[in-house]
Amino acid sequence: MIRIRSLTKSFGALQVLKGVDLDVHRGEVVSLIGASGSGKSTLLRCINGLEDPETGLIEVDGALMGRELRGGRIHEVSPRRARAQRAEVGMVFQSFHLFGHRTVLENVMLAPRHVRRVSRDAARSAAMEQLERVGLADKAGNYPRQLSGGQQQRVAIARALCMRPTVMLFDEPTSALDPELVGEVLDVIKDIAADGATMIIVTHELAFARDVSDQVVFLHHGTILESGPPEQLFGAPRHERTRAFLQRFTGTD
Repeated sequence: MIRIRSLTKSFGALQVLKGVDLDVHRGEVVSLIGASGSGKSTLLRCINGLEDPETGLIEVDGALMGRELRGGRIHEVSPRRARAQRAEVGMVFQSFHLFGHRTVLENVMLAPRHVRRVSRDAARSAAMEQLERVGLADKAGNYPRQLSGGQQQRVAIARALCMRPTVMLFDEPTSALDPELVGEVLDVIKDIAADGATMIIVTHELAFARDVSDQVVFLHHGTILESGPPEQLFGAPRHERTRAFLQRFTGTD
């Protein structure tokens, strides 16, 4: 479903991604772990087109993201085509990015109405379906300020799901939450994973990554140092830096 080859990205003199290769199969849940600054969030932003990589290719469901092959050469796609491609990649950020002057229902309806161009009735029906899915149908008429942080993040998840994306990306979805609110968001993500969604999750919640992932990827200084099924990576990591990272975050040998 996702194929990444030789991906590089720099910000000025700082090279953040250094030739990343990654495959994510349909229905697979992949967790990206690693220290802050290792390139995890930048990798997600390249996949959904918020950042333009310098070199390398990204394919989502067989289509090159931001590029197309014409006349035997690769060219950048038009802005309109790029927007259509990004609509296939759902993104949930650390911060909720909800519109404070719109109700919960209006926030979730907005993208289907203006990006997918669906009717108001269809957008409303889809929005209520997703709010029901995240357990917030009864909050449809509320404004974001009337919700807890965990509820706001669940609204943001419903908003992304309402676009019916091909893949879902989560960028540290619990990092802005108080500890007692983390569980409710992780439970929603687990439910989405159980439904067979293709997902990449950047997270520092290592127990969650171990529980929900088909594959765990450890990034270090812009490269994939190690990857594998959770029982292998957490139980018998091959690289010393992976072992040191896990020991620091879990307090175990």
